[in-house]
Amino acid sequence: MTPTWEAQYIDGTILKEDTHKFREIDQSKLATFRIVDADNPDRSFILQWKEGRKLIHFWRNLIVYANDHNKGPIHLTLTCFGYEEKGIKNLFVVMPDGGLIITDDIDSIKVEI
Repeated sequence: MTPTWEAQYIDGTILKEDTHKFREIDQSKLATFRIVDADNPDRSFILQWKEGRKLIHFWRNLIVYANDHNKGPIHLTLTCFGYEEKGIKNLFVVMPDGGLIITDDIDSIKVEI
């Protein structure tokens, strides 16, 4: 999965990661925030927006070892997105297998290969 983000506004216009920076998103006009698999655009995760939230998006780079340590380290990047509302973070983490984990503590996410 090669994820990118899309911000869709209430008026229907869309800001895409390939032509814009995350900081350019006007959260006051946001309708949805999507993480889209560039290799399979029909596969996406959609976050419905609600006024008063603060949008979060970052990548978590990890180095993990397979069960067979002779293969050496494997470098992974997890796509993380979500929001903060009333001081509480809600994070969605796209895992290497395409699954989604919801957490409020990114450090609690462990990946095994």
